[in-house]
Amino acid sequence: MKSKFLQSLIFIPLLICSFLACKPENEVLTLSPIKGLSFSADTVYFDTVFTDLKTVTIRVRVYNQNDKAVNIKSVYVNGVNGKFPYSFHINGRFGPNRVNNVLLEGKDSAYVLVTAKIDSKDQDLPFIVKDSLVFEIEGKAEKQDVKLLAYGQDALYLRNTTVCNMTWNSNRPIILLDTVSIPVGCTLTIDEGTKIYGYNSAFLIVRGGLVANGTKDKQVVFQGTRLENYYSDVPGPWGGILVMDGGNCQMNNTIVKNGYRGIQVGEVGDKSRGPGFLFLGNSYIQNMVDYGILGINGDVICANSQFADCGEAAFAGLSGGRYELFHNTFGLSGNNPFQRDGKYQLIFSDNIPDSRANVIRTGKLTVTAINNIISGTEEDEIAFGERLLTSE
Repeated sequence: MKSKFLQSLIFIPLLICSFLACKPENEVLTLSPIKGLSFSADTVYFDTVFTDLKTVTIRVRVYNQNDKAVNIKSVYVNGVNGKFPYSFHINGRFGPNRVNNVLLEGKDSAYVLVTAKIDSKDQDLPFIVKDSLVFEIEGKAEKQDVKLLAYGQDALYLRNTTVCNMTWNSNRPIILLDTVSIPVGCTLTIDEGTKIYGYNSAFLIVRGGLVANGTKDKQVVFQGTRLENYYSDVPGPWGGILVMDGGNCQMNNTIVKNGYRGIQVGEVGDKSRGPGFLFLGNSYIQNMVDYGILGINGDVICANSQFADCGEAAFAGLSGGRYELFHNTFGLSGNNPFQRDGKYQLIFSDNIPDSRANVIRTGKLTVTAINNIISGTEEDEIAFGERLLTSE
């Protein structure tokens, strides 16, 4: 009996030892790490952050270079003059205040997700906002950090509003947070070099007049608010420009890019106000989900302009209308993995379905096209004079 009891006493510590021996080395916590942390980037950089708008999230990977686990006893943002323009997540826990006791196994890594929201300074020129994300490891006296850097830019923000008889200039960017309208009897003038950024599904609706006075060296630019390199050729981050029936739009040296639809001229339905009018000269339209220009019984003159990478068609004139095209280029840029949905670069038709009235809207169609270049991957890139659309 005594022998069995002694055997059991010996077995218990052996069992404990066996369990300890089974724990992998990388899970064993060291309180005296030989090496520090390393990072996938020494600086998190945000280029052109519009003030008061939250930025995209940038990922930074933090690596434990030691064979054993380390305890990151504290992660925090230093702050700028008592404020915290940057925030972060690590292992599902949120800063900018201190996040304590983050265990990182040996030779393992974790993602840190960093965002920024810069306060306005009410100034025209861009400004730099610097900060740092600090890491303290248990057992090492030295702190480590990742630099945080952003170029802040104050802007004029517009949301669900109308503009009348005013001028936008290039002093600050114009941010369309939602639909902005130019009513009947009102005109919006846009000076050279002005940049307009549309947020999400924002549209600029023209029922009155729009005059964009870009120049060769200082073009007027319409695009989405996503300025990261990844989005430089991506269609769809904002809506586009809608010139409604009776609206008048004149645009010179203007870039319209990365929208759902570049410019629509006219609307489906009653034409009591007369056609919408667009003159587009020396301009560039690119990266649209469906149409570069869509005329719906519209009156459109395009000269010396370029259209590229439009999902449905670069130019479409439907339900009739008058379209004059001089010295334009319609094609694909070849600069991005863009995929077309439509079969043609140019489409002209005397009809369009009106699903609300369950009828086909038709109109007189007149097309003048002189010295244009049309390029694409299809055998025929023009559809003209056919009833291409049918009601569902």
